[in-house]
Amino acid sequence: FISGFAVFAALGHLASLEDLDSVKDLEYTSFGLVFGSWPVVLGTLSGGEHWIRLLFFMLFLLGIDSAFSFMEGFLTCLMDTRVFSNVDQ
Repeated sequence: FISGFAVFAALGHLASLEDLDSVKDLEYTSFGLVFGSWPVVLGTLSGGEHWIRLLFFMLFLLGIDSAFSFMEGFLTCLMDTRVFSNVDQ
């Protein structure tokens, strides 16, 4: 919910930088919202290249965290089957 405010504020800023009338005129959709708009917005800050590096490092860590949760869910289902019923948890 809160991230929607941040994304649309960033898109509004990009629309004003490009002298567009509406956010709908921007070419950012789907994954382009993260990989297209945020690097441009963060690049306008002082020391922007470092903020962009932190953004992609954060996305990398988020991917690793998601992989752990998927693996945990898979292993929990696997351990609940009859094949592994005799294995100590």
